[in-house]
Amino acid sequence: MWVRGKRVTRLSRLVAAGETFSMAVEAKAADLADPTILFEDEWLLALDKPAGLPSQGTLASAEANAIAWAQRHVGREVFSVHRLDAGTTGVMIVAKGPGAATTLAAAFREGTVAKRYLAIGSGRLASSGSIDAPLRRSPTPGRWQVAASGGLPARTDYELLGSNGSTLFISAEPQTGRTHQIRVHFAHAGAPLLGDRRYRGPTSVQLPAGGSFVAQRAMLHASRLRVAHPGTGAPLEIVAPLPADFRELVSAFGWPDPT
Repeated sequence: MWVRGKRVTRLSRLVAAGETFSMAVEAKAADLADPTILFEDEWLLALDKPAGLPSQGTLASAEANAIAWAQRHVGREVFSVHRLDAGTTGVMIVAKGPGAATTLAAAFREGTVAKRYLAIGSGRLASSGSIDAPLRRSPTPGRWQVAASGGLPARTDYELLGSNGSTLFISAEPQTGRTHQIRVHFAHAGAPLLGDRRYRGPTSVQLPAGGSFVAQRAMLHASRLRVAHPGTGAPLEIVAPLPADFRELVSAFGWPDPT
């Protein structure tokens, strides 16, 4: 249940006159793939999140999401320290205790976490570069856009791993962690992500051997994350293999698998 758009976690919460409620029918867990565990110890759990599974509870479901799955796996409360868009696959870290959560959340907030994403774009880009463009919320709900002035600082470094005509295989390293940053930045640079309908990306691409590939999501994969371990301080690097849709495209275009 949600009140004023916020989920109610305390059953004893009093509701004031005029407040609005929202309730949702749970999505069947069987409709969504489960995450795969990439790493686990007493401090944290690193998941390979599948496409379509939200990071956290939404108005559609409080149970069919990565945090709820992790909580069921661990058998107690776990803590979110960062998010991936529902359509994005790859590395997602969950803290097992409040101490680890505080340390990891600070690392994400302070920009000491190194992240690499892989993306399939459509358009033209230089072989490498940086997209340094501040972002702000769009007037359209659920979207962000490049700010003409002001906005939140946002920078994405990138390198082309392969190209075929206007189809691009991109390695992206965001230096900031803004919502939809990579998707907005590449759309702004003239190379929106394949399947990213929200930011006007194409829905399909022609394959070299004939036929076409129709993207069911924005083609973005969180392939690698490096962070100081919250317990030991030692560097911890987590790698998620390419998901099936990426493997299909990479194979079809003859590009190397960078993972």
